[in-house]
Amino acid sequence: MKTAVLDANIFFHIWILDTLLTVADDGLFEPLWSDEIMAEIRRNLPKAWRHATTAEIDAFLSTVNDAYPYAQVPDWRNHLDGFTLPDPDDRHVLAAARAGGATIIVTINLADFPPKTLEKYSIRAEHPDAFLSRIYDESPEAVRHAITRMASRKRHPPRTMVEEYAGLRKAGLPAFATRLEA
Repeated sequence: MKTAVLDANIFFHIWILDTLLTVADDGLFEPLWSDEIMAEIRRNLPKAWRHATTAEIDAFLSTVNDAYPYAQVPDWRNHLDGFTLPDPDDRHVLAAARAGGATIIVTINLADFPPKTLEKYSIRAEHPDAFLSRIYDESPEAVRHAITRMASRKRHPPRTMVEEYAGLRKAGLPAFATRLEA
């Protein structure tokens, strides 16, 4: 099974996060993150979720961590040396990928993870749209089933599949939505 580190910026977009974790729930990839990625999310999520309280954010992150106990990458700090990135504050994400044996970093900020730096470690950065599209291309029926199940769980408000496709496009997953609609 392929493993992928989810960068903190993924957690700020609930449509993207929900889609990725739903696909992971069906065994199509294994999500990974570190305690430092979670700390970054905790620091920055209040800016993205302006109406959420600190208690609500802590409850959300606790729920995610409880649902994916295997996602926590231990010993990532041992992998911090020997590389530079455009934003030194993102080194912990690459270190988590290296420590967790991930081949992919799923991120919205591709410029922060230059291919030349990552290829030394057999890791690549992918936008969530490209990542989900590739998973769809490999297992279309399994992904379609996962997304149909995800849409059917929505109650406030309920969603049709047409609304789900539109929401995925609006969230920044246009290629993935197009594949699902085909």
